[in-house]
Amino acid sequence: MKMKKIYKEKYTHLWENGTWVVCPNCQKNAIIHNTGETFPNHSVLKCNHCGLIKKSGDLSLFNLIVKLNCPFCGNNIELTYQDVKEKQSLINIKCRKCDNLLSVKPRYQPNYSTLYTDKVNGLMCDNTFGLPYFFQENVRGNLFWAKNDKHLLEMENYISSDLRPRKGMTMVAKLPTFIKIKKNKEIVLKILEKWKKSYR
Repeated sequence: MKMKKIYKEKYTHLWENGTWVVCPNCQKNAIIHNTGETFPNHSVLKCNHCGLIKKSGDLSLFNLIVKLNCPFCGNNIELTYQDVKEKQSLINIKCRKCDNLLSVKPRYQPNYSTLYTDKVNGLMCDNTFGLPYFFQENVRGNLFWAKNDKHLLEMENYISSDLRPRKGMTMVAKLPTFIKIKKNKEIVLKILEKWKKSYR
């Protein structure tokens, strides 16, 4: 009689391996790691295939806003410049009514852009760079995805097990039902095997 495989959690620190995404340059797997710094320099994107390196701080842009009445003629002046990279304490503007040159202090509003500007319909994307996850596929009308290699291996370990003891709020306890049901077991395991081969 064949021994039944009992699920035992192997990968407890799933998010240490970062978030694996599609590189915007070469379309292979790139990894987003948390730098431990504060926003906006909290993440870095690295691709070991093409050498791309992007810091989340590189995506920080600002909307420059000026709202005032001209001190010479009283004309209402409202200006907005989008996607300004660097802040300046003072800028020079010209009143369109009286042609006087004014030195004013602008207001800046954060305008965080993403690397991946195309609309990625229905795909799971990271929150910082807007890049689609490297591991994702449709399973009978449901989006199946893995955040990184450890996440993938832990799901494979769980799905391939015959007995799955329930344990509180672990990652596998929160898996969607379509991943856990028996009729999808074979297709899900095939996808996980394909994903493993895609990065080795």
